[in-house]
Amino acid sequence: MALGVPAMRLNGLVIWFAGRRSGPGLRGNYPAKGAGTILLVGSEGGSTWGFAATLQRALGAAGQHVHVAPMSGFDPARYPRVERFIVLSAI
Repeated sequence: MALGVPAMRLNGLVIWFAGRRSGPGLRGNYPAKGAGTILLVGSEGGSTWGFAATLQRALGAAGQHVHVAPMSGFDPARYPRVERFIVLSAI
């Protein structure tokens, strides 16, 4: 029983690191201060980041300046030139 807690802790860390590595690379993420479109992403499992990366590429190809950020770090003062917010969330 006493060894169960450290084992669960180690297992949780392994799962957490695997989730961080598997996230999509956001190439071309425009700086927050100059972006006209902000994609705010909330995802427990990480699947929504893939959708955000796809939407970012599509909007960027259409000439939009897009910044992708986690919903947990939302601060309106970071986005002085924003025209639109798009919120992506999944359970």
